Amino acid sequence: MDKTYIFFDIECANCFNGEGKMCSFGYVVTDAQFTVLESKDIVMNPQAEFDWYLYSPKNRCPLAYSKEYFRRQVPFAQYYKIIKDLLTAPYRKAIGFASPGDVSFIVTACHRSNLPLIEFSAYDLQDILVEGNNGMKKRLEELAEFYKIDTTDLQSHKSSDDAMMTMIVCEQ
Repeated sequence: MDKTYIFFDIECANCFNGEGKMCSFGYVVTDAQFTVLESKDIVMNPQAEFDWYLYSPKNRCPLAYSKEYFRRQVPFAQYYKIIKDLLTAPYRKAIGFASPGDVSFIVTACHRSNLPLIEFSAYDLQDILVEGNNGMKKRLEELAEFYKIDTTDLQSHKSSDDAMMTMIVCEQ
């Protein structure tokens, strides 16, 4: 089998009590040459309240969908096998931006749904870039701007678009 990459991002309704309640899992699967093979935003019902700030006029980067849209979706448990298969496919490397947080959201979702943990490891592009830039830490949007990546067709905090931005930044 050929090596593939999955770039992923997760959005949460809230992180109250230190636990993120997933409302979307976005991903981009590529081959070793970064040719996009598949991309999707899996939107789910977080089965939790939304942090008020996510939809506040003061928030410069709101979630991509309305609360009502999220609530009409099925919960994480319905997507468990799909997400597990995506993250654990043979010869696949998982890459995220600030991925320790996203990995913890998956752990929390598994616990909340009484499902076995998904055993996978993920590279953190943010950590790799901090090391390569003398400790300078930037947000994903800042890195896209730094690398002169056209993001006009991408929406921040839409998981599949953030996963795409992670892939493009990684490719640079």
